[in-house]
Amino acid sequence: MPIRITIDALGESIVDRTLLGVENRLDDMTPVWDELDSVLSRASVRQFASQGAHGSGGWQPLAPSTLARKAAAGHDHRILHATRRLRQSLTNRDHGEHLYIGQPHQMIWGTLVPYARHHQDGDGVPRRRVIQLPESARRQAVKVMQQGILEGVGLR
Repeated sequence: MPIRITIDALGESIVDRTLLGVENRLDDMTPVWDELDSVLSRASVRQFASQGAHGSGGWQPLAPSTLARKAAAGHDHRILHATRRLRQSLTNRDHGEHLYIGQPHQMIWGTLVPYARHHQDGDGVPRRRVIQLPESARRQAVKVMQQGILEGVGLR
């Protein structure tokens, strides 16, 4: 049976690929997860810096009332940057709300910021996918895993 690589973001599949020929040889992919964490974090940096254009075509602009409220509070005017909490949780591994768990056969990556899901799904707020990889980043994520396997990382 082939190995299926899936990356789910807040309940949404963003990578779903299949690797052939290694199914009976994989043992521990933990060494590969650090590099994959870096790939996902770099993609998140670009997603926030581009206000969603990098992976999801751009986030819906802020309402004039939101811009006025942010200006009055002295907050960053960019979308999803008022406190930078969500951005930092996805781009900074040392942030207390960055979610990264590397186990032999799976990696869990994301954010512990509770309102992230609302933005990802558009639940009560305009949908602004904070975790969305363009095809180039998806290929890079799979390449990192394939290279780790080819170099013998994770093989028994």
